[in-house]
Amino acid sequence: MDLDGRQISDEELRQLEAKMNELAKQNNAYVRKEVGKADAIAYFKEKGDPYKLDLLKSWKTAPLPSTPRAPLRTSAAGRTSPAPVSSRPLN
Repeated sequence: MDLDGRQISDEELRQLEAKMNELAKQNNAYVRKEVGKADAIAYFKEKGDPYKLDLLKSWKTAPLPSTPRAPLRTSAAGRTSPAPVSSRPLN
């Protein structure tokens, strides 16, 4: 994870691990959704993620490389958001 030179404190690391464990226990369904480069750029602009935007803008051609991408999860309200990628449950 790029923190732009910022260090994570021990307390922040504990909070991050607690949140990761909480999310893992939710047993969310992961759905892979391929989108075009323009849609991906629009999505990460809306999310305010300059690191993903830099990465996307550096790719010169479509389709995007077939590397693992953040799957989307759908909330009870019908909204989608990136979900953590896991090849197996963390419990």
